[in-house]
Amino acid sequence: MIKNGKNVGGRPTKYKPEYCEQIVRYFSRRPTRRVEMKHYDKTGAYKWSDWRIEARPLPTFLEFSMKIGVDDDTLVEWSKEENKAKYPGFSAAYARAKELQKRFLIENGLNGSFNPQFAIFVAKNITDMKDKQEMDHNPDGKPIQISVVSYEPKNG
Repeated sequence: MIKNGKNVGGRPTKYKPEYCEQIVRYFSRRPTRRVEMKHYDKTGAYKWSDWRIEARPLPTFLEFSMKIGVDDDTLVEWSKEENKAKYPGFSAAYARAKELQKRFLIENGLNGSFNPQFAIFVAKNITDMKDKQEMDHNPDGKPIQISVVSYEPKNG
């Protein structure tokens, strides 16, 4: 709150409207890159090149928050429903960034660029994906445990 030209409601926000575009751009990075592999003979002379696909580092909200000089909890606060009027556009940009991060993780998980166990762990912890356990019954009444990997969309 501003009173007599002074901020009496605490520290002023570090929020800037351009963060909406910046966060989406930051998380829009390509998941992989082509890396040239040069081959040489015994004398050290260049013979040929081939290419391999390499995963880029997973973009994180912690890294982005450090880049703009705030705590990652601040990003969550700016994205909350009750703060939409205070930080216009940021909630939608944050949600888009989360979807881009999920796509990045899925693409590198599927192409084998990430360790499978670690990709599963990360997916469960930073996306809406999770292991789902369901119980079914045999005709004889004994339960059968079925494990299913699934995700539950936030809006549905």
